Amino acid sequence: IAVATSCDLERVTRYFHQGGIMDFFDAVVTGEMVPRSKPHPDIFLKACKELGLDPSVCLGLEDSPAGLESIFRAGMTAVMIPDKIPYSDQLKEFTGTVLGDLSEVITYLENESRTR
Repeated sequence: IAVATSCDLERVTRYFHQGGIMDFFDAVVTGEMVPRSKPHPDIFLKACKELGLDPSVCLGLEDSPAGLESIFRAGMTAVMIPDKIPYSDQLKEFTGTVLGDLSEVITYLENESRTR
């Protein structure tokens, strides 16, 4: 499991340690680690590389149009979790699935594993 975020590493590390979740991630890739930001695929491609996985077997969770396009351009499966920006048909090209919130991700993954 990796985090690919535009935030800087210091902030991510601080927040994740405060929340007690840092150890849940095998890799953390931040915007300062890649040459181009979203919607370019660089950040997600680096996260896949850090995990040693081909992007085609990876799933990305995003809440922004630029992030969804970035996941799509990286060759990953994109799942939108709407936050401040709601889902619209303009995002259909980049989005495989839309979930209501993060609590639905586990059920989604369980259902996906059953169908494979």
